[in-house]
Amino acid sequence: MSMSSRSIRFRLVSTALIAILGSMTIAVYALTVLFEHHVERRVVAALEADMRQLMAGLTVAESASVSLQRRPADPRYDQPLSGVYWQVTTGTAVLERSRSLWDETLALPADDPTKGLHEHVIPGPKGRPLVAVERAIRIDRSEKPVTVRFVVAQDRADTIAAIASFNREIMLMLLVLGTLLLLAFGISVSVGLQPLTRLRNDLADLHHGGIRRLGGQYPAEVALLVSDLNKLLDARDRVAERNRRRAADLAHGLKTPITAISTIAEELRDAGQSDIGKELTDYAAIMQRHVERELALARSVHGTHSVAPTPVQPLVAAIVRSLERLPRGQEIEWTIEIPARLAVPVDPTALAEVIGGLLDNARKWARGRVSIRSTETDGRVHLSVTDDGPGVAPEKLTSLASRGVRLDQKQPGSGLGLAIASEIMSELGGSISFSNTPAGGFVASIALPVANGAGIATAGIQPPFRS
Repeated sequence: MSMSSRSIRFRLVSTALIAILGSMTIAVYALTVLFEHHVERRVVAALEADMRQLMAGLTVAESASVSLQRRPADPRYDQPLSGVYWQVTTGTAVLERSRSLWDETLALPADDPTKGLHEHVIPGPKGRPLVAVERAIRIDRSEKPVTVRFVVAQDRADTIAAIASFNREIMLMLLVLGTLLLLAFGISVSVGLQPLTRLRNDLADLHHGGIRRLGGQYPAEVALLVSDLNKLLDARDRVAERNRRRAADLAHGLKTPITAISTIAEELRDAGQSDIGKELTDYAAIMQRHVERELALARSVHGTHSVAPTPVQPLVAAIVRSLERLPRGQEIEWTIEIPARLAVPVDPTALAEVIGGLLDNARKWARGRVSIRSTETDGRVHLSVTDDGPGVAPEKLTSLASRGVRLDQKQPGSGLGLAIASEIMSELGGSISFSNTPAGGFVASIALPVANGAGIATAGIQPPFRS
């Protein structure tokens, strides 16, 4: 199914277009029929008036002979083939006819002319169709009654031309009317769909953290949807909070057994059972890495949607202050080049977990300098952490985000920092990449959508980073 066929606007406008075209077609046909009947009634009325003049001019002698003393005054009856004609007959003989007939006669149908007024379409001069009005009177002054038939006719070409002209004008008028109706309907559809456009914008703000819930006044039809969406958001937050607590409880519940296993492993090594002790130590380390990973993800991913924009510079500064209290932290020169007003629509806990993992990795490997810089391109914030350490072999860059990968076993750690950062970035809809500097240092870069608006308060930020 195409995108247009799934559009409410397209469906409404298409339905309106079909309805308007159908209505105009019916209207054109109905108006044409009505106009044709109206014109024909006018023609018949004019012909009847001329017929009454003919009948009024009929004179009947004592011998029952008939003659015309007065004829219609319309000068067209005196013009040859003018399109209007009259004829008076007695029996099968033509008593008199208009000069417009010239040397032709009107052929009348074989019916009973004595039963009132008759209307016919008969052939006229040169075979052109005529609208004819016929009436007959019966004269009984002799032994043999005489029937006089009066016929007045007019060429149908004038009627046809009038109807054609009317059709052109009415179609033009209906075309303009249909266009105006379609335009009015389009405006109505746009006004009617404005609540859906507003809902779409509010959902975008909700996704980017501008608002926490959908609010404001909506029409009754949309208000029910908004209410259901807010209930869904509430349920999602409750589930996320419950899952976070369960993950935290599980992690803390496993902490003591893991510590005990590590202690037992040390005792076994001291007792001379180094193989079993080492095996238990490895298992304990694996469990500890999984616990740390799940706990970090539970803390960070919870609430990552529909959050207020988080200022980046104060959060990074707070993390650096925490890292300076760790080994080698004060020996490193930390450089922060981030605009104070820069913010991203990410939960501060999640952002702290990502940036903290990258900075802690840089602390372990840097010789003396670590720089944190940001750029903004195409609506996305690019944050890079660069150290002056030995860097990473190019063939190993792609495996850095894998779980438990440690390129140097001499350095302390679980090998989960970059993996957790990568998974959190995936949850946030961002990206993470690794590279080396030309001088041999290591660069970890993340990209996130930038928050709308400026002037975000940045004082007093204390990110929940665990040092």
